[in-house]
Amino acid sequence: MNRHKTLFYGNARRRFLLAAALLSVLSCGGVFWYQQTYYWQFDSTRWKSANDTNRLWIKSRMVNDLVNSKQLDGKTRSQVVSLLGPPYPQEVSGWSMAYIVDVDIIDPVMLLIRLDERNRVQKYEVRSFP
Repeated sequence: MNRHKTLFYGNARRRFLLAAALLSVLSCGGVFWYQQTYYWQFDSTRWKSANDTNRLWIKSRMVNDLVNSKQLDGKTRSQVVSLLGPPYPQEVSGWSMAYIVDVDIIDPVMLLIRLDERNRVQKYEVRSFP
């Protein structure tokens, strides 16, 4: 009788481990799919072509890569404009340049850029405005 219990529990354990391994693989695949679908590598040409509000989703998918890759570090204003296109025309308090990258319900999500006295990028961040 003990032999049958051992076989049953041994098989149950194997099934559990197999299910756990399968779940892990599917989870990793899901994360990879999500990143590929919702986060894109920054592409200057695509970014600049997404200026109307119906196409902001393109910028919202690229902004994380732009920020994380630090492509803006040390660039001059003219280099930023060359890379991203013209900035948002209205002034945002405390920031030199702003780009709308998404709209959260009705509030804009912006890439904000501060330039130093030499007109080079000093700081940048993505922020939602109420």
